[in-house]
Amino acid sequence: MKEINQVINHNFEKDFFYDRGSLRTELNIKNQIKIFEEINSDVLNNVLTKLKKTFPDAKIENWTQFFNLDRCIRFLIDLNGQQRFISQLSIFGYFCVYEHSTQLVQDIYTYDETVFVNLNESLICDQLYKCFVSASNEPKWLNREVLEQVFQDFSILNTDPLFSHKIAIADILFTNHYL
Repeated sequence: MKEINQVINHNFEKDFFYDRGSLRTELNIKNQIKIFEEINSDVLNNVLTKLKKTFPDAKIENWTQFFNLDRCIRFLIDLNGQQRFISQLSIFGYFCVYEHSTQLVQDIYTYDETVFVNLNESLICDQLYKCFVSASNEPKWLNREVLEQVFQDFSILNTDPLFSHKIAIADILFTNHYL
């Protein structure tokens, strides 16, 4: 946890998460994206190739975009419409995966609660992780307890839920738009 706190404190400022912006945070993220892409120049193709080989019948979508200061590469893996997983590799060298389910209610998609999967909890997720590991890159798989932990310094915690805003470690390291 100490390492994660150092990454966050070195790269982020609270204002970044409240539409006030933070030039320092934006520059740090852009620099980290550049470093990530230099070190992992062919990571998207490598991961996609491994995913297709490991899950030949799955529908795989690359949701990676480094616009809007996204901080991870992200893939949706749909296994015959029965199970859908989002696997993410952070530009800071962390990995996470969660089951992704949606429902269409009155022309609006709703997302079920996100539950991150820990290492060795699911054979499918363990196989997904192996697709992100390479000779030059072995990301650290963060467990759900760490990912769901609220980062106090960036959160606004209030007894009134209308005025509270909790920012979890996952929101910071992975840009969880879909949560």
